[in-house]
Amino acid sequence: MAIHDGVDISAVSLGISIPLFSYVDQHGTIGIGSFHETSKAITVVSSAGNSGPISRTISNTASWLITVAATTRDMI
Repeated sequence: MAIHDGVDISAVSLGISIPLFSYVDQHGTIGIGSFHETSKAITVVSSAGNSGPISRTISNTASWLITVAATTRDMI
């Protein structure tokens, strides 16, 4: 619908469970849907998920997405 409506930026604030492989989340519905948007020059921004703080807990890692994360810990 976003493509049809002619949006410039799409925000996807949801995630799926942790991917089986840390290097790929490209086969999920978010990855496939966002690929169609980026092919139409729509920037897609997504959340990294809330499954931390251990390694390999980021979702939405397709290379065409801008994935944003936040923390409540002091990272110094």
